[in-house]
Amino acid sequence: LLIGAFSIVLAIQFGGHLIYSVNFAKHVFSKESRADFLRRNVIGFEIAQWVNQNLKPSDKLFTISRQLIYLIHIPVYYGSQTDDALIDVRPGTNRPGPLYKQLKKQDITHLSFGLGGNLGHTDFSKRVPPPWARLVRKNCLEFVHAQETRSIASRTVSNIVSRKSTLLVYRLAPTCGLN
Repeated sequence: LLIGAFSIVLAIQFGGHLIYSVNFAKHVFSKESRADFLRRNVIGFEIAQWVNQNLKPSDKLFTISRQLIYLIHIPVYYGSQTDDALIDVRPGTNRPGPLYKQLKKQDITHLSFGLGGNLGHTDFSKRVPPPWARLVRKNCLEFVHAQETRSIASRTVSNIVSRKSTLLVYRLAPTCGLN
């Protein structure tokens, strides 16, 4: 009885591992390029490509997308929404003056953040999430680029559970209309 139960558990585990491994095996055993693999598996990979092609080594990008920091070739500041003491972007924080000063103090030149949904319409200023919305309204952030990407809820079944989303790049203005 114990051996039978152990065999069933082992079969379930191997089955789960097989399902998870199909995505990676597809890359290894096909002629899929690295870029295509990353596009399928890394949320926002397209914005990392854009940043690498369009920003200079002297620029510094702020992002809350941890998976992108390994793919971007310019200096990156990873801003955690839960435990960052230098740039406060916690949910509910809406103090644009201190936020602008914190970004400047860390030499941030550009920011990348996401919008839910697809490109739809191009007036992003009405859809920018807090805390960035007030900085946009006060002309502290200047729109640079919008990129449509896939938002992947599960890498295991990414073809079934994904939707389109939009990532934006803004430039931190040298001066700002905040007091």
